Amino acid sequence: MTVKAVIITGQASETDSTQARNLLMAGGMTLFARQLKTLKAIGIEEVHVITDWYIPDFEAAATTCTEAPKAIFIHHTREAAKNLQDACGTHDHLLVLEEGMIVDQRILHAVMAGQHDTHRAHLAFLPRNRLPDHITAFATPFTAHNNPGFFGGIALIPATILQNSFSGFADATLMQQMLQNLAQQPENHIIDISQIPLYVNEEHADIPLTWMPLTRREDRDKATRLLLVPTDIMPRSWPEKLIYTPIENWLSLKFCHLPSTPSLTFWLRIIFSLLIVIMLAAGPGVMTLAGIFIAIIVSLGIGVGPKLAALKRQYHAPPLWQVWIARMCEYGWFLALGSTLALAEKQPLLFALALIVVLFQAADDQQRLMFRVLSHRPLRRVSKTDQRLHSVLAERDTLLWAILPFLIVEEWQIGLIVTATYSVISFFIRQTRLKRALQNKSPLNT
Repeated sequence: MTVKAVIITGQASETDSTQARNLLMAGGMTLFARQLKTLKAIGIEEVHVITDWYIPDFEAAATTCTEAPKAIFIHHTREAAKNLQDACGTHDHLLVLEEGMIVDQRILHAVMAGQHDTHRAHLAFLPRNRLPDHITAFATPFTAHNNPGFFGGIALIPATILQNSFSGFADATLMQQMLQNLAQQPENHIIDISQIPLYVNEEHADIPLTWMPLTRREDRDKATRLLLVPTDIMPRSWPEKLIYTPIENWLSLKFCHLPSTPSLTFWLRIIFSLLIVIMLAAGPGVMTLAGIFIAIIVSLGIGVGPKLAALKRQYHAPPLWQVWIARMCEYGWFLALGSTLALAEKQPLLFALALIVVLFQAADDQQRLMFRVLSHRPLRRVSKTDQRLHSVLAERDTLLWAILPFLIVEEWQIGLIVTATYSVISFFIRQTRLKRALQNKSPLNT
């Protein structure tokens, strides 16, 4: 038994202005490329695309997509019915994707749960008034078991149900009629996507569903903003929450169309981090302030990288060596600052204070990593209290903003004393929370 995907987009009967909605851009890539990556992620290896428009563009997208199903077939509408019938075996299923839709992978999983059911079709359905009007304005009206709403964008149909109905795939309108007829049959399963649980175990949080129909090029930015929503769920430090997040989202919106990979983002981060070390080591004065400001900007760029990776579905955990190199560079910022101030002021205490900042930050990183390994969740996700503490306790960003005012007024020693004290207090507060969480062996409720 095999599940094969069907995408109908751009029929000969359509005008040039409405054709090929799957070639619209969202989050730095076409909807078609996003569909291919999503289908590959759920294990589908055969895709049939039915279109009469811009076939070279679809062929190019299929060729250049790095994570696409193995077999991608493109058919003209006049030959689609016969080709699909020939390609489908008796026990196969067809996964039908509506044109121009961004659909959350959780909806796909809910529909795909019926892949072993050979006697019922499974159709995604969104009741009316469950999402804002600006999202459902261009959705396909759909009635399921006499309940008005919208087609959820996905349907899984066993080949045994289709039999001689493959002609419904020859045109988008005929396909909608076929799906509507299936929805009215009581034996078929209707999946209300508004009832899909929002809690995601990997994130230990409720993540909003991503669902949106695109009809115009002008929808590109609106769709990208929607795709960015899940990236802002994780608790963040106060500089990230109040300053960085709006700027990161704006930069992601503007630069998502440029070629980028997690590896490229990492090496840019390392190059700029080393530049900061050089500037901070150059001596107290303008170069030191410039180095701190560039460090704040680089911290902003560090947040943009994961957002771009999420938009382009580049979900790859960085190797451990990359994490350690990045951390060493960030620790080097404070060591460079402490050493140059100690030499300029002839006070070894300044370097000792910078070393305290680095050692306690490194120890803090290790204890949080240990907690994540033991509990399979980050400490900042344990309770509301830990989320609030995470926003104000010492991190790379909070330390930079804490020391900045003292550097501006040239109070180097006081600045390092404050940041060192800040790091030590943060370490012991997190250690206390970590011990309580491990002793209780359950999420903290306080």
